[in-house]
Amino acid sequence: MMPDSSSDLSYRWLKTEHPDLLFWGIDPPLPWPAEDDKKIDPKEEFPFDRLLVGIDRLRAAQREWDAKWEKVEEFLGRGDELGEALESGELRTTLRILDELEDLRPGTGYCAFNRAFVLRAMGDRAGALAAAKEATQRAPKLEHLWMRCGELHEEMADPAHDEKAIGCYRRALALLPNHQQAIEGLVRLGALIRAHESLPDGTERVRFYTPEQFTKVMAATVADHAPGDPGLRTMLKQFFRPHDAEVGLLVIDRILAGRPPDRAALKIQRADALRKLKRVKEAERVLKPFLLDDEEIHPEAHYVQAWCHFDSGRTAEGWNCIRDTLLLDKNHQLAIQTKFRIGHNKDPRLVEVVSEWAARHESWRGHWVASIQASTNRDEAAALRCAEAAYKLAPQERDALMLYANCLNNMDEGEYTAALVHPRLPEAKGDYTLKFIFAGAMKKLGLPELAIRTLREALEEESEMPAEWRRNTQHFLDELTGMVAASEIDLEFHPNTDTLRREIWVGDDKGPEVPLLRSGVALPLERPVRMTPRTGYTGSTGSMEIYHHGHKTELEPKSLGWFQAHEIDFSESEPPMMTVTVTTQRKLEATARQGERRLPVTWTLYRAPSMENDPSTGNPK
Repeated sequence: MMPDSSSDLSYRWLKTEHPDLLFWGIDPPLPWPAEDDKKIDPKEEFPFDRLLVGIDRLRAAQREWDAKWEKVEEFLGRGDELGEALESGELRTTLRILDELEDLRPGTGYCAFNRAFVLRAMGDRAGALAAAKEATQRAPKLEHLWMRCGELHEEMADPAHDEKAIGCYRRALALLPNHQQAIEGLVRLGALIRAHESLPDGTERVRFYTPEQFTKVMAATVADHAPGDPGLRTMLKQFFRPHDAEVGLLVIDRILAGRPPDRAALKIQRADALRKLKRVKEAERVLKPFLLDDEEIHPEAHYVQAWCHFDSGRTAEGWNCIRDTLLLDKNHQLAIQTKFRIGHNKDPRLVEVVSEWAARHESWRGHWVASIQASTNRDEAAALRCAEAAYKLAPQERDALMLYANCLNNMDEGEYTAALVHPRLPEAKGDYTLKFIFAGAMKKLGLPELAIRTLREALEEESEMPAEWRRNTQHFLDELTGMVAASEIDLEFHPNTDTLRREIWVGDDKGPEVPLLRSGVALPLERPVRMTPRTGYTGSTGSMEIYHHGHKTELEPKSLGWFQAHEIDFSESEPPMMTVTVTTQRKLEATARQGERRLPVTWTLYRAPSMENDPSTGNPK
């Protein structure tokens, strides 16, 4: 039927596809304003405001009306109410609204997905997972629903759930090829292998393989190395996780072909690789001579045998082997972690129990494990106490030194940290972690120049520094040299999640003006902002105020302070750009560039001269 274009109430029926329609459970064709011929971009948010106009015109036209559109209208209208309850942190109110929305329009992915999020924020992981599964059943073509379900499976930290998480991430990847979060999830769980390949021009590229593909590639690579090639040893350090065991076995067998002096240790490591591949009987045959060796003690053999027992359901025998391992080596880290069930033991006295055991047995590694557990519990005082006990027992051990220095640094004991670390620096060639800690101590002592010099030396001299450490070191250096600025005001997150509770807006001293980073999206978040001066502005500093705010909420805007970019040349054709980031550490940071030139950036809580600004196009990533 042709619309009456002469009427303000004219509408037409629109056939379109959009992920937001699937999410909200709204089936086309849709009543749509007849004059609106703008193309709907599936990568942008759906213009529900235009749909509401279309519904209103359909009602006014008094033809083709269906009561379902009244429910859609009410459902969409209450989305603001739901968003406000979420943004206010009123989780029980949010659940009530979701129940009412479910009654209004049953079976939407929207309700199930949001219920999963709220239950997770309330600490109910099982309930959240059940709701997330239901969301994928209701809207199976939406990759972000599969991602949420996979993340909740992964949080269960159970092999059976890991397999289900892998399935969810694969579904997400199939729906959205090159989905980075899905790829990272598959890498974490061993379903994909990330490989860094050196190119002839000196750069690197990253490729991803399935475990089967990677094993074939590595088999050819390993065969190209002579048994005594040091490169094999480097490879072996990388393949220690269960899903790397097949490649690790290839490397070990190639090294053993050259009859190396440490072949006993390598054979025990080979047994562990066999065990991880579920070839337990083969592993036990390899271990047997070392368990019966009266001339040389092999605590590692007893430890691997313990897990052969555990994997075969022989629990009592497994614990006996853990006991034997610690009788032979009281500092066997993995045996200590197994003995006290680190990672699974929820006893609030766990740190104290491990520390008491370590004191009785004079085990520096026991104190070390207790310190790590205390840090996990965010008990920095206990972490420092246990780290100090470990260092006093074994000052020559690098791990003991590193942990003690790091704990001192975390407690703002810069002077003690420097005194501890500085004597070891001359011998620290290749020890980028020690240099990083020393630089942190220098920063806290008010000696940024020495910290900067130390970090620059590490970046220039430590060619073997892993990529993640190099990024962290460069970021620390950028902080010290003023190329990164961080807000000191806490951001607001939903409990038990890594998602913002309130949106991030850009504005000035008059208040928030433009939304920048959406709430309810997992970290990290990042978006550039083009900095445009007011007419007649002749300065070289660009400023903007950052807020917590929302479109429709009774909550007052909360200032997160001012970011300022300096040394701008507004006469250049290239506009300055400031990038605002919410990091995985839940910090708000800013960097700035003008073309290829990086600009110094600062943060202040207090009012700074404001500028006009224009958030660039593109979604946060």
